[in-house]
Formats: sequence, structure tokens, C-alpha cells
Amino acid sequence: MAQTEYGDSNYPLPLPDFIASWTRQVIMKKISEEKKLLRGMTPKAAQLAFLNLLAKAEMYDCEIFKAKALGEKVVVAVGKSDLKVFERRSSENLRQT
Repeated sequence: MAQTEYGDSNYPLPLPDFIASWTRQVIMKKISEEKKLLRGMTPKAAQLAFLNLLAKAEMYDCEIFKAKALGEKVVVAVGKSDLKVFERRSSENLRQT
């Protein structure tokens, strides 16, 4: 994603929100590793590669809804080809039912 935003140029400081939650050491290591693979790729080509990667993700096209089923909190993911129901244990801990 950084390649789509900034291309081969240096990244601005402070780091953008989408990577600011990682420690600086971790993100700089990841950026340098990925940059070796992406060097010379135009921002447009990087964006297309990123979108292709996302399109393969399991819940890429899903709309997410909070609901209750039999008194239990669930999250329902509705996509163009399927419907998935997840038990909501906490805001960050989902289990597919």
C-alpha cells in the first residue's frame, strides 16, 4: 500500500495512519524488504497489484452486519457468492459458526 501512495520516493514522517500502529523498527524492516521487491513499480502498477491481492481475500466483497441469533451476538458477512455467520466473542475475536 505504501508503494501505491508514495512510489519509490522516501516515505513522509510521521508515518501515515495505516502503518503508524506498528513499531518504527518493524515497519522500517518490512518497508525495506518489500521495497526491494517493488522497486521500479509505478504507483499505478502497485495499486493494481494491491487490488488483485485484495480481490483474492476471503471476505473482500462482503458487507458486514451486527446481529443477534438465538440471543447470541453474531456478525453476518454477506457477499456476492456466500453468507457467513461469525460468533462475536469480542470486538476483535470472531469465530465462524
